[in-house]
Amino acid sequence: MTPTVRRLAVARGELDVWLLPPPDSPRDVPYDELDAYERGRADSYRRPDDRQMYAAAHVGLRRVLAGYTGIEPSRLNLAGERYNGNGERHGRPVVLGVPGGAPQFSLSHSHGLAIV
Repeated sequence: MTPTVRRLAVARGELDVWLLPPPDSPRDVPYDELDAYERGRADSYRRPDDRQMYAAAHVGLRRVLAGYTGIEPSRLNLAGERYNGNGERHGRPVVLGVPGGAPQFSLSHSHGLAIV
C-alpha cells in the first residue's frame, strides 16, 4: 500500500493526536519506508512482536509527518534532537530540512499500539 501525501495543517494552539493500530502481519510493514538507522533498530529487537511494533510505529510516524510536510515518507530526514560526545545525533526524533519549519511531535508505542 502506497500512501498518498497530502498537506495537513494544524492551527496555532491546536494539537493533533494520531492512534496507529498494529499491522495484521509482519509482511504488512513496508520496511522500505524506513531509513537504514530505523531498519537497524528494528532488527536489534529479539522478539518478533517488538521488532514489528517498532517498525510499524516508525512507518506510521513517517506517514503522519508526510501529511504535514508534503515530503514522501521514505524521503523524510529524521534524526535525534541533540548530539552526543561522538558527534552522533540521539534523543527525541526531529525532522530535518523542512522548508518553513518542521512539525513538533512525539512518538510512543506500547502493547501493540502507537500514538503520535
